[in-house]
Amino acid sequence: MHLLSRFKAFFAKAPLLLCVLLLVLFSMHIAWQSYQWFNFKAPASGALSEHSPSASLNATAISALFENTQPHPQQVQSTVTDLTLSGIFVHDDPAKSSALIAHSGTTHRYTSGQDLADGTRIKAIYRDHVELERRGRMEFLRFPKAAFNYDVEKEQEALDQRVREMEQLRAQMEAASNQYEDPTLTNTAMESE
Repeated sequence: MHLLSRFKAFFAKAPLLLCVLLLVLFSMHIAWQSYQWFNFKAPASGALSEHSPSASLNATAISALFENTQPHPQQVQSTVTDLTLSGIFVHDDPAKSSALIAHSGTTHRYTSGQDLADGTRIKAIYRDHVELERRGRMEFLRFPKAAFNYDVEKEQEALDQRVREMEQLRAQMEAASNQYEDPTLTNTAMESE
């Protein structure tokens, strides 16, 4: 009987003992991981064998994995078609961006992936240009450049004319406000007599 009572006492404390054992094992595991972390040393440069895959990678091959693969607009040829970019609607989701493109006098709204005339396809839409693919070649379509004809004397004359118009308008408004003030003064002067 004495043995039976000892087993009952042991099994009553078994969950507590099991929790303590798991806690000790978990602490030892964390200590071992910390030890390995703090004692980590990178292999020496000569430690790689020439047959290992890491030795055959060079810096340019690795950097190609992380570089932007989209061609920069300056690297892409401008289009020479009769397409004219009229407007761009940029959305956070590139698939929802659209462009207004005029072709043969008619303007239509296009999204990425749509086909234009003569086998031209829209690849991407950006805020200042549209990338096109025509016959396997990347091209871009920009907004038409406005002619830069800035005449300083002409602009100064237009500004002076606007100033004169504003002065005339101010004089008219003052005259109108004085006209409305005079009848009230006249009425009060008549009542006082």
